[in-house]
Amino acid sequence: MVVMILAALWPRGATFTDVLKQIKEAGPLPYFTALAFVPCLGFPTTPFFLLAAPAFGVPVSILGTALALAVQFTFSYWLAKHHLRGWLEKLLARTRYDLPEVEARNFWRVALLIKLPPGVHPALKHYLMALAGIPFGIYFTVSWSLSMIYAVGAIILGDSVWDRNFVGFLAGLIVIVLLILAVRWLRHRYGH
Repeated sequence: MVVMILAALWPRGATFTDVLKQIKEAGPLPYFTALAFVPCLGFPTTPFFLLAAPAFGVPVSILGTALALAVQFTFSYWLAKHHLRGWLEKLLARTRYDLPEVEARNFWRVALLIKLPPGVHPALKHYLMALAGIPFGIYFTVSWSLSMIYAVGAIILGDSVWDRNFVGFLAGLIVIVLLILAVRWLRHRYGH
């Protein structure tokens, strides 16, 4: 689906360099504003991370991503708490199910268990944490920390591929692999 959306939005006959030039000309504000809100609708964040550094450089990309993710997670939490919760409660009222409430002693564990599994879209994970009653501080800390580690690795990776920098590519790959190993360890530790 993402490929179809990108294909529909990609200007006819445009090369990657052309699109990157347009992103640069538009500037970082629209780019990182899109990163803050578009993923809430289900669009993946990885393409944003990979394209950021070739367009704006590593420091601006890391700072812009950090701020955009902070806005994204705050907005997602607010949306889930104030709009999705009521709708889901009405929907579940027709069934025998209720939205789960997590005990205070399990907030960190449940937040990690929701955030860590691969293959589930991040927006869904964020909505689930908010709907499960995870307090904002814990939700934000878990979501932002783990997402930023991945984002920094992807930003470095995107920059190094564009610059054909093998050392940078290796550094970005190492950050992502270390995150994967940490996620496996955390899942093993808190999943039982």
